[in-house]
Amino acid sequence: GSVQRREEALSLLSRLRQSMSASGNLEQRLVAAAEAFGSASFVVTLDARRWLGRALESPTFRSLHETLRWRREAEAAEAAGWQSIRALWMDWQRLARPLQFQHRRRSAEEVQRLARVGGVG
Repeated sequence: GSVQRREEALSLLSRLRQSMSASGNLEQRLVAAAEAFGSASFVVTLDARRWLGRALESPTFRSLHETLRWRREAEAAEAAGWQSIRALWMDWQRLARPLQFQHRRRSAEEVQRLARVGGVG
């Protein structure tokens, strides 16, 4: 019932507060907070508006460690410019994706074709 859900929500909130107030760097605290959620998923958003007029999103990740790694790569790509953004997007398109997200992995040839015709994203 709702009492059980409320208790679960309060328990989760308590675990989140505890993990975010623990010692360690921000990334370590974020990982601990994500573990409190259990089956959370994450996505990286790359701001490509100055080149494409919109943002690009990574595949959905289950691992916060992997998400943070791709976030660092996205930040470097944004700083380096269009060619780096395009290369990162192509890497994202070739990643295997969980079936529940309804996106299939694209072949290197398909990614190259999409990038050439402006279908990035």
